[in-house]
Amino acid sequence: MTRHLSRTAQPGNHRQWQVHVKAQERSGLSRAEYCRRHEPSYHALTCWQQKLSGSPHSGATLVPIPRKQLLHDSAQSKGS
Repeated sequence: MTRHLSRTAQPGNHRQWQVHVKAQERSGLSRAEYCRRHEPSYHALTCWQQKLSGSPHSGATLVPIPRKQLLHDSAQSKGS
């Protein structure tokens, strides 16, 4: 049985997207403008930037919320 890879998952594409990601970073252009000028998909470029950076949620940070605060907020919203 042969497994088919999606177009973006094929081995040659990894190098192609590395080139696009680096070129966009060096260009000084926004991701949207780079994509308009060079025609890669904005969504695919964004996904590959995250994939190549090793961060699935780049820029996202989890912040702990004290349990006491959660209970207080919950009680207030029920009283409203």
